[in-house]
Amino acid sequence: SFMKTGYEKLDDIARLDIDKIILIGGAAKHMKTRFMISIIIKLLNNYNDRLSVLWYCLEDGTEKLIKIILSNLCHINMERLDSEKKKLSGDEYELIEKMSKRIRNWDIEYRDETKPIKLISADFASFCKRRENRSNVLIIDNALLVDNKESDRDDIIMNEIVKLKKATKGMIIVVHHFKDEQQNKDYIKTAFRPALNDLKGREAYRRVPDLLMLVNKPGMYSQLTAEYIGCSDIFEHLFIVDIAANRNGKAAEDDKTLIRFWVLPDYAEFEEI
Repeated sequence: SFMKTGYEKLDDIARLDIDKIILIGGAAKHMKTRFMISIIIKLLNNYNDRLSVLWYCLEDGTEKLIKIILSNLCHINMERLDSEKKKLSGDEYELIEKMSKRIRNWDIEYRDETKPIKLISADFASFCKRRENRSNVLIIDNALLVDNKESDRDDIIMNEIVKLKKATKGMIIVVHHFKDEQQNKDYIKTAFRPALNDLKGREAYRRVPDLLMLVNKPGMYSQLTAEYIGCSDIFEHLFIVDIAANRNGKAAEDDKTLIRFWVLPDYAEFEEI
């Protein structure tokens, strides 16, 4: 009764499915968006016959998003896709064209423009109405760029998302940031393992989601790499997902709900270890 990504431990613990609010939180540049992209690619590969996605790519924009997806599917790093100097081979061009066709066959609509949450909500409700027999996903990347200016914007955003889930039964994925202080705390003994209180904004971001995943890329912490000399290569490729809250399963049980990945940053490729 859930959609499998192929990440065995993640599937066992998190059980991604429609009628859920999922929040992915992380520090700046900790690959939270790329991790989310890797999940969506796997779901689209497995359930393309019934999965539809409305993607508000507010942080990176559609062009960069497509390049990240192509980089993952073709195993060609972003730098080479962007560069005019580093020429691609004929086989690589052929692979890019093949994977571009696959992307075009996915039922995805992209939005670059920021809007207030009520307009995003209305957009997704309309999107779902046109796809009544499909599993519909709304992605908001990231919550900080939703165009609400009220002092209680966080509560407004999350309350609207709750109403939207009830109305559409969709899967709603929100990508969110940590407070800057998270990277400055004396967390070295726990490898800077994040906590729910590290999420920016009001308590609604911690209370509302059905599933809350906090991500941690240890190699981004200079204090940590300096402490463990000789482990820089491990830290560069280590990516940890902490299932911090989960209404329908296990959460915050240390190793039982910590999921470790070996990541290739250039290709947004994640493999459970």
